[in-house]
Amino acid sequence: MAQHPGVLAVELVNGNQMISYTRGGQIAEAFSPWLLVESVEDASLSGLEGVSGRVALKGGGELRHRIHFQTWNHFLSARDRLASDGVIHFSIRTPLRQHLMLTGQTLFKEMRFEDLHRLQLDIETLSLDPQADEAAIILISLSDTRGFETVLSGLDHSESELLQRLSALVVELDPDVIEGHNIFEFDLPYIAARAQLHRVQLPWGRDGSVLHAGHGRQGYKVGGQRPDFRPSYIHGRHIIDTYHQVQRYWR
Repeated sequence: MAQHPGVLAVELVNGNQMISYTRGGQIAEAFSPWLLVESVEDASLSGLEGVSGRVALKGGGELRHRIHFQTWNHFLSARDRLASDGVIHFSIRTPLRQHLMLTGQTLFKEMRFEDLHRLQLDIETLSLDPQADEAAIILISLSDTRGFETVLSGLDHSESELLQRLSALVVELDPDVIEGHNIFEFDLPYIAARAQLHRVQLPWGRDGSVLHAGHGRQGYKVGGQRPDFRPSYIHGRHIIDTYHQVQRYWR
């Protein structure tokens, strides 16, 4: 398969297509989710639905059959069915990793670190809880690696106006990465909660989709520990929490 330089992000669309974002635009490629099993017969006994193909792999490993599926939902159902039936198998949990491993594509190919457009975000608030009576965002600061800097102040704008201006700037600047310190646990969930209160949309995704912040828990490794955090998601953009990086550095 063709190797595309300068891929900034890759996203699953419609369960069977991967969209690669580059400076020049978008590249759409068909995607057939997959998993590995010891034998096709064992997998067939589980009555898997949505199978689109079977590939016998070279080599002497035990998991030498790759089964492809029509959509990501078919893959998820098959994975759960194999697990419940006790069928030995191996699967990769995310469509991005499946796609990159199968195609050999890499993110940021032929790019230097300074080629990334990184946006730094920080907020100041009147409370730690966005639902508190006194809660409000009173200041938003932004800077990026292209020399942009601004401070949005509650002295000049209402909270609703602050959020609208922030959202417009994220879309206008179009960063590859959004960075902040404790941004997963505080800044993004706080922004999302206050935006919901004021009915302000946050279409930060490269496809125009809204910011999804603070749902569920996810772990990351720090030495021998695995602390958790509330993940956020922005379509086509990466989020870096420098608090996590500091923890990793000191452990």
